[in-house]
Amino acid sequence: MTEVTLAAVSMNVVIDRAANLEKYLQFIEEAASHGARLLVFPEVSLQGCLKKRGAPGAQGVVDVFRKVHDWGECPIAGLMRS
Repeated sequence: MTEVTLAAVSMNVVIDRAANLEKYLQFIEEAASHGARLLVFPEVSLQGCLKKRGAPGAQGVVDVFRKVHDWGECPIAGLMRS
C-alpha cells in the first residue's frame, strides 16, 4: 500500500487576491517541505469573499495549481493538462 501525505490549510483571508495568492504560495512551499502530496485550501479563500453567482475565480485557482505543477510533481497534473 502506498502512503500519501495530505495537508489542509486554515487561513485568514483578506479581500486582496494578490495577498491571498502570496499566502497560498507560502503554504504550498511549507506543505511540500513536509512531504505533502495533496494540499487543500478553504473554499473561495483565494478571492477573500463570496461572489453572488457561479464558481468564484476558478481560473485563478487553476493558475495556482499550474504554478505548483511547474515546480515538480503534482497529484492533479493530468487534470491540468487536459
